[in-house]
Amino acid sequence: LEARSEHRQWMGKVAVAAGMLFVFWVWVKGPLMYSKVAYNSTNPYFGFIPLVTYIYLRNLTPRLRSYSMELLHEIGKTTLETYLMQHHIWLTSNSKTILVFLPGWPRVNLALVTYLYVIFSRKLHKLTLLLRGMLLPDDQGACINSLVGMGVTIAGFYCTAFLLEGLDMT
Repeated sequence: LEARSEHRQWMGKVAVAAGMLFVFWVWVKGPLMYSKVAYNSTNPYFGFIPLVTYIYLRNLTPRLRSYSMELLHEIGKTTLETYLMQHHIWLTSNSKTILVFLPGWPRVNLALVTYLYVIFSRKLHKLTLLLRGMLLPDDQGACINSLVGMGVTIAGFYCTAFLLEGLDMT
């Protein structure tokens, strides 16, 4: 598309954008408005629609590609940690309730728990980077030595477990 004349480029880009926005609008009026149970059951089939629409519109022109939202950038750095920490900090009762520090103050409690959740996730991200640097350094030789050491350690644990199981000590 980029190899065509500017007029044809824009005609193609606008046509695709219009189609994607129409599909997004159908998603907003349809699956997004379902009840929680129905939404959760259909999300694997329709959940990609807003993401793909955003990605297409954001990358529509070189100028749009040159901008980024700092908030999304910061959130994106800790997505693994926030995913891992959600069940340990934010949610309780088998993911049915939120952690309560301030009973009777649900909004203030939600703000406090979310603040702590984000802070702990960011701290875990920094710890992950620190441990990665220690276990998998940038020097290739040191990295290979570290990987071999981890492999030997894990193999040792498996052998110990196998021996203990064979001796009926488990």
